[in-house]
Amino acid sequence: MLIYLVYIGECTLYFLANILPEILNANLLLQREYTTGVDLYGIISSLLRKLKNRLNDEFFGCKVSQLIEDYPIKEIESLKLSFKCFIRTMIEYIEKYYNKYKFFLSINFHFW
Repeated sequence: MLIYLVYIGECTLYFLANILPEILNANLLLQREYTTGVDLYGIISSLLRKLKNRLNDEFFGCKVSQLIEDYPIKEIESLKLSFKCFIRTMIEYIEKYYNKYKFFLSINFHFW
C-alpha cells in the first residue's frame, strides 16, 4: 500500500510540474500592464487549446508516461481519471469567466 501511495504521489507531482507552468505562463501574460482585449483573446484561446489537446491526447507529461508503463492498469486508470478531472475543471473554470466576453474579444482580435 505504501509503495502505491508513493507512486501516486510521484505521478501527481510530475503531472502538476508539467501542466502548472502552462497555466502560470498564461497568468503572467494576463497580469502585464499593457495587456489588451486582443491579447486576452489570444492568451486565453491558446491556453484552452493546450489544455484541450492534453485532455484529448491523454498527455500528462513524459515522466508520468514513463512511470505509468511500470504500473498495473487498474491503478493507472484511476490516476488518469483524476488528471483528466483536473484538466476539465481548469477548462470549465476558464470558460465560465471567458465566455461572457469571448464574442466581443474575438471581434476585436480579427480587426488587428
